[in-house]
Amino acid sequence: MALKKFTASDRSFFKPAEHANAFAILAEPKEFKPQHPCYQGELKDVVFADLAVFETAEKGVEPTLFLNAQIEAVALVNQLKECLGDGTVVTLTKKKSKTGGTSYWSFEDGSAEAYKLAEAYIEKRDAALADVPEYLK
Repeated sequence: MALKKFTASDRSFFKPAEHANAFAILAEPKEFKPQHPCYQGELKDVVFADLAVFETAEKGVEPTLFLNAQIEAVALVNQLKECLGDGTVVTLTKKKSKTGGTSYWSFEDGSAEAYKLAEAYIEKRDAALADVPEYLK
């Protein structure tokens, strides 16, 4: 029996429609890749980001995490590449194109409550990582 090298994807895919009603999304874009191979070999600009999706405003509820998520929606990519290396708190909205054609997903700035929720999550996350050696992060 021959052994094959196992390759696992360390990326997840974020589908905006599945989180359209989320209270807030903490987006931490890590990397922009122009003309990256996507589904069926199509080349698209993509952003890879860590996302924490808060489905409700309830404090103490853990967000759904998308680590190193591949984001392909054009408007979302264009918005996230502007804040590479930083974090932002957003919500999703569906907008109509200026020509009246198709609609598309876009981010809007989160509310003050959403920022507070995200900041509390970041504090908790960072405190949990404080004693973890750097090479394991």
